[in-house]
Amino acid sequence: MTLEEVQTKMTGLGFKFQPNLRPLVYDTKVGTFYRRIETKRPCLTNDKDQFCVDLYDYTLMPTSAGLDLASVERFSLTAEIVGEYVPETWAKLNIYGLRPEKFFEQHENVLAALIRAWEALA
Repeated sequence: MTLEEVQTKMTGLGFKFQPNLRPLVYDTKVGTFYRRIETKRPCLTNDKDQFCVDLYDYTLMPTSAGLDLASVERFSLTAEIVGEYVPETWAKLNIYGLRPEKFFEQHENVLAALIRAWEALA
């Protein structure tokens, strides 16, 4: 799957994209897809919670030089819900290491699991 294919599919699911503007030396993060969602326990600061999906490209690792990139799983996704769940306390719940194909097959289940966990926070 190419970067353009991932971006097109994510945009089709209603996500906006924020590129990683300040990558670190060993940073493989390309950027973050995000959209607002509604839960039974909304973020205290924002009117809606945020569902984010970070995109990582492992070919950006300095150690990837000389690897046969055709044999390497290039992209990985981390899906997360971020919000303030009690005053002055923020939480970030995530599911990581998702291959793009798997995420697109299961994105509704991934979001539902994160929402259940978010709503279960005391």
